[in-house]
Amino acid sequence: LLEAKTTSVFGEYGKYDEIKCERTLFIFAGAFGSQPIKCTSDLSRLGMKNEFLGRVGIHINVESPSIQSILKCLQNSALLAQYVKYSPKTVNKTKALEDIGNIITNKHKELNLGLRLINSSIHAYFLELH
Repeated sequence: LLEAKTTSVFGEYGKYDEIKCERTLFIFAGAFGSQPIKCTSDLSRLGMKNEFLGRVGIHINVESPSIQSILKCLQNSALLAQYVKYSPKTVNKTKALEDIGNIITNKHKELNLGLRLINSSIHAYFLELH
């Protein structure tokens, strides 16, 4: 895929559609269980295939977000907005933000999930309500 000018993607009703990919920027992301990633050899040590690493020329390491950054992102969560929109009689947004913020703060101490912690905590909160 990374070296071809076209590729096939799954289309409608089990058919494959050919698309051009010669001028496409591919971005890959992954989490490696809170292991520090400083260079490509770290990725190899953690199990990423060397054949794949040789085709990806740029590697950027992003630090884990702080709890303050995660809580700030919670304020603008589209998922939370949807839950509040469809449960207006039973959900107080201010109270939900406080409760979900507490869930995130407690889980962040034991799990390093980054921003994924927002959606999982929102779902957990609303599943407990209903």
